[in-house]
Amino acid sequence: MSVCKFSHKYLAMMMNVCRHTIKNTDNLHTQNRFARVILKRILKYIEQSNNHDEVREQLNEIDTPTLFKDK
Repeated sequence: MSVCKFSHKYLAMMMNVCRHTIKNTDNLHTQNRFARVILKRILKYIEQSNNHDEVREQLNEIDTPTLFKDK
């Protein structure tokens, strides 16, 4: 098993993208399922490593993802 380290900022960004994907896709959509698995793993890591406060701070600083808008 390999290990990958991410900063709190990137964990927060991945959480936002996963939440956005879950919110905007159908439950049977493949990307929705992947997003749920990834979000579950991120939350498990945060819980085990006691990084709640650091990740929460980063979540507050990051804007929510938006779809591309035509000008």
